[in-house]
Amino acid sequence: MSCPGPVRALIAAALCGVLGGLSAAAAAPAPAADSLRAECDYGVTLALQGNLAAAESVFISLLSHAPGDTRALTNLGNLHLLRGEREAALALYGIAARMDSADAGILLDRATARYLMGEDSLARAEAADAVARAGGIKLAESLLGLKHRDAHHETTKAADMSATLQFPLRHSGPGQRTGFTRAELHGLLAASGVPASPPAASQRPGPFPSAPNASYESNAAAVLYWKR
Repeated sequence: MSCPGPVRALIAAALCGVLGGLSAAAAAPAPAADSLRAECDYGVTLALQGNLAAAESVFISLLSHAPGDTRALTNLGNLHLLRGEREAALALYGIAARMDSADAGILLDRATARYLMGEDSLARAEAADAVARAGGIKLAESLLGLKHRDAHHETTKAADMSATLQFPLRHSGPGQRTGFTRAELHGLLAASGVPASPPAASQRPGPFPSAPNASYESNAAAVLYWKR
């Protein structure tokens, strides 16, 4: 995999945290869990509003406060995907997935990235694995914001499902896609063949956050899984 210098540096820093080069961080007081959660939520809000540069700064800050934090790694992967840096996104998702193998949402993001890269067989395999780990298609869809936006605006409306979500493409290649619809994403999950099953109360996702500064129908960030 060939990535730009800053991307390689970011991934290297993440790996250092994963491998335990944390002696300096260990000597400092650990930030409170609530503080880290608030920082992550702020970054997600910025990303959904389309302020990717500010969101990246927040997630890098989170990673510095909590080296190896899978929320920061996953969400930084999303930012790279939204910028057209698909291989870098996959690398960050891979690190996060190895650290938190139970999180189906990370696999859903990887499936999305592979689908955009034209790796359809791998995308279907990732999606099937994610749907199985999530406990069924309904919960997997919820993790991607496909079902629960709010009580008065169901995302299954035809206009929402058929609107093309545009993803930038930095480097063209065979099979690469520049976007997809929610209907395509639903089809990718449905192709897993895993039946829906009601999740336990502790697994049900909360309300999907809104993106006030972007049209929901065209906001690609809204169909990614943002780890909180």
